[in-house]
Amino acid sequence: MAMPLRRNLTYLLIVLAWLLAVLATPSRATPEPGLMWNRSGLPAVFPLQLRTHPGLDYLLMLTPVNEDAAVLAAYARGGEFFRVLVPPGEFEVSIAAGREWQGEKRLFGPDTRFFNLEAPLTFRVKGLSRRQGHVIDLRRVLEDPEAIETASRSLCQTLRLAPDERWLAVPGPDPDGPDDRIPRYEVRPRLC
Repeated sequence: MAMPLRRNLTYLLIVLAWLLAVLATPSRATPEPGLMWNRSGLPAVFPLQLRTHPGLDYLLMLTPVNEDAAVLAAYARGGEFFRVLVPPGEFEVSIAAGREWQGEKRLFGPDTRFFNLEAPLTFRVKGLSRRQGHVIDLRRVLEDPEAIETASRSLCQTLRLAPDERWLAVPGPDPDGPDDRIPRYEVRPRLC
């Protein structure tokens, strides 16, 4: 009789420890770096890169020109490489920065710093194979809030024969026979 009671108490202690651990975790956990949400209804295929110093985290929001609601939000940790793909369009860029994330409504609390780009950024296709994006450099913005630098950054797409398709079979007597293969190609993005 004592053994089942001891086992039940052990299970009860394990469950209580688990509940305490769950309740002790903050409800507004810091988001993982990357895309938080895309409400544009369009595919995110254009590159946007942030360059930042360590110490602050950043919330990036894109709002279409002449609209009030943001359609994309992304979270970046200061000092880490950050690139996110965004939908096509012309967007006003707003950035919030701070040390301790407190949720989407409070952002980084009363110490939140806000930065807005003066000119909107355009994300579009140029030519047949170039996706125009941008780089935003925030590394000097803490000393001078006007020191936000932007530069154009594009991804080019190249077409190449898929590695497993490099050896094409010689057509047999029947052109539609099993010896004929149609080569597969891969689309490879690269910075240009």
